[in-house]
Amino acid sequence: MQENMRHKEIHNKTRGVIAAISNVVGILLILFVVACLLPAFVPKILGREVFTVVSGSMEPEIPVGSLVIIKKADPLKIQSGDVIAFRRNGVVVTHRVVENQKENHQFITKGDANDDVDLEPISYSELVGLLSHHFGGVGTLMAFLSTLGGKLFLIGLILFGVLLQILAGKLRS
Repeated sequence: MQENMRHKEIHNKTRGVIAAISNVVGILLILFVVACLLPAFVPKILGREVFTVVSGSMEPEIPVGSLVIIKKADPLKIQSGDVIAFRRNGVVVTHRVVENQKENHQFITKGDANDDVDLEPISYSELVGLLSHHFGGVGTLMAFLSTLGGKLFLIGLILFGVLLQILAGKLRS
């Protein structure tokens, strides 16, 4: 009889430990998903645009795979040395301003890693905005998460986290 009670006690402790581990891992998975989504949504809520750098023209300061956050800016206030994003032929490019030609309403730009200035000036109408922040490597993660596989991965993590929470609740009761 005493052995049976000891067995029940060990069983209950084991269930409690498994419940606690399930609870913690479930919460961590859900928090991880939320943390992965923050870079995509918080800047947009604050009126910023988010892009992933796909070329090495701004290396080493802004490496390939960086997430860049761009804020709206008055073209007349942009100065030489500022980093801007602009649309050219349907692509967003992030380069440094060499000169703001206010009288012509255009910028002369250059990628930090490039030897020469860009071939064509950037008109004010092509301006997306001014670089606010950049985060190395985060853009690659965001690019993956925007694919079908990335979305399925996040959904799977959330479901697994919720299942672990349910398991923890069942083990405790």
